[in-house]
Amino acid sequence: MGKANAAADDAPSPVEAEAARLAQEAGVAIASLVAGISEFRAAAIPETDIVNRVRGAADELAKLRASLAPDAGGWPGLASIRAQTLAFIDGGDFGAASAALERGFEAIATDAGDRRRDKAEIYAAAATIDHLRLDYCAAAEKYAAALALVEASGGEGFDGKAAWRFCMDEAREYFADGCEFGHWASFPKAIECCQRALGLICRTETPRDWAVTQFHLGNALLASCTCDNDADRLEQAVDAYLAALEEWTSEGAPMEWASAQNNLGDALRSLGEGEGGLERLSPAVDAYRAALQQWTPDGDPALWAMAQANLGDALSVIGLRSGDKAPLRDAIAAYQAALEATSREAAPLDWAMMQNNLGNALEALGEQEGGADRIGEAIAAYKAALEERTRDRAPSAFATTANNLGNALLALGERGGGEKILEEAAGAYRAALEERSKEGAPLEAAKIQINLAYALGAIWNRTQRPRMLEEAIAMLDAAIAAFKEAGERQPLPDAGLARQAFVSALNRAA
Repeated sequence: MGKANAAADDAPSPVEAEAARLAQEAGVAIASLVAGISEFRAAAIPETDIVNRVRGAADELAKLRASLAPDAGGWPGLASIRAQTLAFIDGGDFGAASAALERGFEAIATDAGDRRRDKAEIYAAAATIDHLRLDYCAAAEKYAAALALVEASGGEGFDGKAAWRFCMDEAREYFADGCEFGHWASFPKAIECCQRALGLICRTETPRDWAVTQFHLGNALLASCTCDNDADRLEQAVDAYLAALEEWTSEGAPMEWASAQNNLGDALRSLGEGEGGLERLSPAVDAYRAALQQWTPDGDPALWAMAQANLGDALSVIGLRSGDKAPLRDAIAAYQAALEATSREAAPLDWAMMQNNLGNALEALGEQEGGADRIGEAIAAYKAALEERTRDRAPSAFATTANNLGNALLALGERGGGEKILEEAAGAYRAALEERSKEGAPLEAAKIQINLAYALGAIWNRTQRPRMLEEAIAMLDAAIAAFKEAGERQPLPDAGLARQAFVSALNRAA
């Protein structure tokens, strides 16, 4: 028995096992992949996400090794630097590899224009190492320096796409920095690089490269709207994706076409959610369904699940706004399909988000149908989501789902559920309120305080306990003060009426 346990303890983790497989497949040293894994873990990237990162790192390392191989050409007089750099990379010492490349650059820094290509290649190699170390801004700066060398030479000595390639590499690094670390200032830089890259190629000569550039421009524009949902940039993102789709077809470039359709759906859905109405949401549904023509559960389960979840999001909003039950039923089916194709172990937070959104659709359908069964299913979905959306792992997401759970429990309690259900609703609201207060989000906290006040009022109706009304009035007072301070007037009339009702009930009880 002891030997069996020891063998299990010594078994490699899924990350290490995948790294060993990829090292052999890509022809790279396992030590270099292990060094990359260490960088990912130091950046607190979830273990379940590291497996995908390792695949990308293996590809980058394979290309880097090929560029440093003795027979790669170029770099005259720098054979020892090339060999040292390659040895350091294979040994997993990225810092020493960067230092070796710096020495190589210094050795030819004073050489004339005929070494510009060598200098650009050294910059590109160093940028790849920066990328592997998650220093995306440093990598972007090196690609910009390589681009400057191409432009200074007038393209002499470089292939015709070198300037475009370095410009797009710079854009990708800034995009990664914005997505990875939430550095929103990097997205405008990525947008600027993509726009500049469009001027470096001819659509008629290289239509696929032109489509790639439009696609990445759309991605940067869409990502830049994460916080402010700027309608102008969302419109530009839609235009960029539509431009890419003029060159990418479902027959000629099926995977690229599907990606552009899915992201077009995201941009249209964001516009529709901000504008109101259904004008943008219906085309978003069409775009997601188009993507699902190419992404299949057998061929691309992760992409298929993502598109199904996105489709569910768009259909849910349509169902809520139109009052039509059919889109909500379709949304529920889409979420359930996405959950079947999503591994909870491999992508726990994605799985939890789908459960939360499934709960939203079930609750909305239950409200329209007027029964309790759908509400009960929504409660189960929210509770499942909270198994992964914990306070420690995802506090903001925890607060969102806890508030949603409170709403569903309150709805069930008002439909004849017992006092216990209403108490559970109040508990969910209190948990959500605690996390929102920690975040310093007063308006979000105020909305939860109003929900909690309604739950406490419902408990009062069942129990006639005065302290329920006292706490409800305190919650409403805090919420009203927060809305007034922020200049938000819309919630005040309803909150004020509720407060008056609670005060009157409390006075009668006294």
